[in-house]
Amino acid sequence: MTDNEKLPKGWVLAPLGELAEYINGRAFKPTEWEREGKPILRIQNLTGSTDEINRYSKPIEDKYLIKDGQLLISWSATLGAFIYRGEDAVLNQHIFKVIPYVDKKYLYHLTNAYIGSLKSKVHGSGMQHITKGLFDTSQVPLAPSNEQLRIVSKIEELVSELDAGVSSLHKAKCQIKIYRQSVLKSAFDGKLTAKWREKNKNKIESVEKILARIKEERKLRLGKRHKDVLPFDASELPKLPKEWVWCSMSEACGVISNGNTPEPSKMTRDSGDIPFIKVYNLTKDGRLDFTVKPTFIDRETHRKELAKSITYPGDILINIVGPPLGKVSLVPDTYPEWNTNQAVVLYRASKNLETRFLLFYLLSNDLIRFLTKKSKATAGQYNVQLSTCRSAPLPFVPILEQKEIVRQIDIKMSAIERTEQLIDKNLTMAENMRQSILKTAFEGKLAPQDPKDEPAEKLLERIRAEKSKKR
Repeated sequence: MTDNEKLPKGWVLAPLGELAEYINGRAFKPTEWEREGKPILRIQNLTGSTDEINRYSKPIEDKYLIKDGQLLISWSATLGAFIYRGEDAVLNQHIFKVIPYVDKKYLYHLTNAYIGSLKSKVHGSGMQHITKGLFDTSQVPLAPSNEQLRIVSKIEELVSELDAGVSSLHKAKCQIKIYRQSVLKSAFDGKLTAKWREKNKNKIESVEKILARIKEERKLRLGKRHKDVLPFDASELPKLPKEWVWCSMSEACGVISNGNTPEPSKMTRDSGDIPFIKVYNLTKDGRLDFTVKPTFIDRETHRKELAKSITYPGDILINIVGPPLGKVSLVPDTYPEWNTNQAVVLYRASKNLETRFLLFYLLSNDLIRFLTKKSKATAGQYNVQLSTCRSAPLPFVPILEQKEIVRQIDIKMSAIERTEQLIDKNLTMAENMRQSILKTAFEGKLAPQDPKDEPAEKLLERIRAEKSKKR
């Protein structure tokens, strides 16, 4: 909005910075994260993108303390205003604690209405952030005090049903995540293909024969470097169908290795010979996202210094440093060869192991729980050893049944993806409707004006006078 645009009578344009006091959070280091104390409120916790709660128990300045009902504004990555709901907490950096000089809910809705125009001016295409100067000087419409209350009342009346619908959609998304894991659980405990297994029992080769053949293949492949894998202890693992057997990953996979990181001078951004994968390129749904900070290394470094971590299309990568653990990606054929850093482990299936069977198993909660339990935790960070990745359990299944398991998972996952797409479409429609309501509200067209209301200019004058006294 510009100075030349018409405002309702009694309204005035005001800089956001004059409507409240904005206190930035504290930069908590991972080494300060604790298991006890007040929650450290991060952007991820405001948006619900993580359930992970880090805590802080030491004394801290009052300005960083947050209570239920506090107005907060995230100004980096996810941009928006939030009303905090929860136990007393401490505020992380990149979030403003807001002490409003106008109606709190009016400022909350106003910020969310104008966040779109702020986004168009922010720095960065990936991790966007609003500078304090830009935030403070952004002009927004200020209504008279009494009209602020009428606007808030009307907005909340209109969005109450919308919020209920959005809440139901988000619950549905959570249920889909649970259902996805239930599909994987039934796949790897044998229930998904129980009927198929009974119908095809005469076609299935015994896993004992398959494992014996894999052992001979390992001897041939490794030659003098071959060592017999110790007998696998499955005494504490769930019971499997009689046609299956527990084995270690190292028994079933052709290659299991982790990468390394060369010196910075040997890495380049956006272009180069060989794509170099880091943890932030991995996802939790099996895709590799190389659009995030794409890094490359030269061919000589790839072939010599990092030869043991040369990665090919069809390899499966999993992160061994977190939180969070459980990021798993299938390497695509976008490039003929790739490489990885030391926080990533590569699994390459043998010819007796279906690649996507292994992919789905690595995405299952059972495997992630095993790795988390065996990891070393220091200052809130999990580190999984390569030896743990090699000794991790795998339900070894005859190859025909592996193919059937993949086929059935694919059918169910396709249905899940279609449902997720529909939910996301409805969420987008709801957000568009919300923005339409907010736009109408702050054009002065949603709630009635009252000529008896004190003009907003008078309110702004008092705010400026009070602020000047505090200096």
